[in-house]
Amino acid sequence: MTESDDIRSTLIDMLEELDDRLAKITDDVKHTEEPLAKDSEEQAIQVENDEVLD
Repeated sequence: MTESDDIRSTLIDMLEELDDRLAKITDDVKHTEEPLAKDSEEQAIQVENDEVLD
């Protein structure tokens, strides 16, 4: 393997990790795992970090 092949492989691994992290953040912002509560106070707590993730 050449040095450029090593670098390419490393970059592809990093890209896959970033894609996974982005998917997790997107799911978190969209609240796919846990829908928002009906109680407005509870909703405020649930969406506190959404602004930071945008």
